[in-house]
Amino acid sequence: MSEVDTSKCNAISKVQVGEAGKVASIDHPSPEAITKRFVFQNDNTDLCDNTGVVALLVVSGQIKSQAVLTTKGDSIEATVGKGETVTAIAHTVPLPNDIVCIGLGNATLTLFDCGPAT
Repeated sequence: MSEVDTSKCNAISKVQVGEAGKVASIDHPSPEAITKRFVFQNDNTDLCDNTGVVALLVVSGQIKSQAVLTTKGDSIEATVGKGETVTAIAHTVPLPNDIVCIGLGNATLTLFDCGPAT
């Protein structure tokens, strides 16, 4: 996915995958009376080239967005209504490219609240 401008968004939480662990997730309720746009973005990565990152945005138990977010700046987004919970999940996956690394490295992903959905 392409990079989204998150400069006017509020960072909710960050997760790391890689040496920090294969899977990471964030749960965030949206109690406000408006539908909001949330973005899950790869902010930084030093993962070995034999490892990728797949990500999901799940809203109240339903997958709303999914993609490979291996490259810095890659992102996915979803809208979340009043009373719903957004769950951001990141997971490392092996890439079949015969590259061998000593250290795995990490990817840091951030969940952003980007305000009212348009």
